[in-house]
Amino acid sequence: MKMIKYLIPAVALMFGLASCDNMDELYKDYRTDVSIYSTKISGLSVQPGFKRAILTWNKPKDAIAKGIEVSWNDGENVVTIDSLASTYEVKDLDGLTYTFVVKSIDAYGNRSLAVSTSAKVYGDADLAIMTKPKFAFVETANHTHALNIKEVSGAMNMWGGKFLITLTGAEKTVELDLSQEFNPFEQKSYGYYARMVETTYDLGEILPAGEYKIEYDMNTYATNFRQKTGGIFYYNKICYDAYDFSGEATAVAEEIVAPEPEPETPEEETPAE
Repeated sequence: MKMIKYLIPAVALMFGLASCDNMDELYKDYRTDVSIYSTKISGLSVQPGFKRAILTWNKPKDAIAKGIEVSWNDGENVVTIDSLASTYEVKDLDGLTYTFVVKSIDAYGNRSLAVSTSAKVYGDADLAIMTKPKFAFVETANHTHALNIKEVSGAMNMWGGKFLITLTGAEKTVELDLSQEFNPFEQKSYGYYARMVETTYDLGEILPAGEYKIEYDMNTYATNFRQKTGGIFYYNKICYDAYDFSGEATAVAEEIVAPEPEPETPEEETPAE
């Protein structure tokens, strides 16, 4: 009886171990430490441009992902990339807010979990509300003419660095190059920022009085306004593409009469003793 007493548990244990081996074999395809499906992409970002958007992301690091799927307009527009690309340009968009969805794809066409991001794409309506520069002649402390320029940047647009000006009067033509080189996508604590809102350029001479035609050629970026602090415009987003445009204006140079220099007072001679 004692032998039977100890034999029954031993046999049960053997069957139990065999059963566990069978269960492991049955569920081995579902182990969580083995990757079966393609990993979703990471680091998705979007840079909105003029009627386009540039998407970038980090490639999946597993060996299962073979391609990328990009979609927008709630899945009405879908593009499949047959390689592990890390960027895609979406073209021919309207000036609207879009949500872009990116998935990785394995060799059998299985999609990963979706990753999405949204952005306002810039269009014709954004160009229509941009500020245009305003010009006026002023007199400097040295009694010369200077050109004052306002609204180079505004709440809805940021000057891009190009600024060529031609002043044409009845007797005088002046060409100015106020262009600057800088990285428009540099950010400060408040975001992207305008390098020039208003400026006054000393012409260093007295212009003949009269009306001048002012022709200008410049570029600017459409923006999403954030705030204005210390006379500087700050933006949450700026268009990836600069918009080049030209225009004309007029301004009147008033007559400046330079004061006559004061005559020098001769030094009094000290009489000899």
